[in-house]
Amino acid sequence: MMRRVVKSASGEGSVATIVGSTDRLGELDHNMTLSTERARSVERFVRLIAPSLRISEVKGIGPAVLPYSNELPEGRFYCRTVSLTITTPLRER
Repeated sequence: MMRRVVKSASGEGSVATIVGSTDRLGELDHNMTLSTERARSVERFVRLIAPSLRISEVKGIGPAVLPYSNELPEGRFYCRTVSLTITTPLRER
């Protein structure tokens, strides 16, 4: 699925950002390292799929931004993720 999405979303002038995150459990230093490793893993995979895609940022944010509540195990699970954003400028006709 990721191959299809990356190939269809990237085109001429596309720029990607990759941000890894974690839940709030554990030590902050470990979570920062873990989220950065997650982001770098996605970067390596994206570069295999779309080697010419410009990647402007690859970073880990640890638990800095929690998109889901960490009060329940499900919320913590969903916070352990990587966000890949690909933007492509519109072409004038």
